[in-house]
Amino acid sequence: MKKKISVLALSSVLIAGSAWASGYRIPEQSVDSVAKAGANIASAMHADASYYNPANMSWLKDAWQFEGALTYINLTQTNYSDNRTPLYNGESEMEHFLLPTVFWSPPT
Repeated sequence: MKKKISVLALSSVLIAGSAWASGYRIPEQSVDSVAKAGANIASAMHADASYYNPANMSWLKDAWQFEGALTYINLTQTNYSDNRTPLYNGESEMEHFLLPTVFWSPPT
């Protein structure tokens, strides 16, 4: 059993280390957060409190709360050339995304 767990752990580390992934952070999780320039942690008093600060959900009205938004993201085309070596050169295509966001909070 220990051998199986060791093989699984080692393969997970090797697979994760060789992954080619790009991480994107989208801070615009709610309309209220965008209006407050992201300073929404302590003052989230709508359904988005379930994302920013679940403890604030105890101060919400005793009713179902719903909040939704649809964000359009446009990534422009980018070409990059490095003076050190051509191995670092790269380019990206123009992309368009629609990012739906839904917050839902039950009665407390």
